[in-house]
Amino acid sequence: MSIDRRLPRRVAVCLFLVLAIAVGGCKPDANQVPELQGGGPVDARPEVEGFALVGAGRGRHDGEIAIELQFSQPLAASQPFDELLVVKNPAGAVVEGSWVLDADTTTLRFPYVEASRDYRVLLRAGLAAADGTTLGKDETRTVTPARWNRRSVSRRRAACCRRARRAAFRWCR
Repeated sequence: MSIDRRLPRRVAVCLFLVLAIAVGGCKPDANQVPELQGGGPVDARPEVEGFALVGAGRGRHDGEIAIELQFSQPLAASQPFDELLVVKNPAGAVVEGSWVLDADTTTLRFPYVEASRDYRVLLRAGLAAADGTTLGKDETRTVTPARWNRRSVSRRRAACCRRARRAAFRWCR
């Protein structure tokens, strides 16, 4: 009777030891690094030659959401950006405001927009780089500045929300 009780226990212990040794032997060396597949990183963006718009998207200016345009070359700072770049809201009306040129002179920001709305930006052919080259043709881009979330709400709008309609808006909770 005692032999019958010990046999399943011994078999279980032996099986456990065999599995522990098998699994422990399969573990790779801690200092082993997998080999990289051939080649380096690939940049999928098209190669830009001369003066052109490289990217149009969302950004921030003084803590507010903004439309951000990036160019391949520095822009001439003395040109009237508000006439050369026109922002239209979803209804097609021109949005009042002014463009801000970053210190690197390759990035323009337009912070007078609301989140989660599609804006159309018309870039006129006369927009010039610092060396005098221009875009050459009018170009239109559609940009959505940001999605609504707690961090994208302006301080003024958040204060209004807290006072008047706190329970009505999920981003104020």
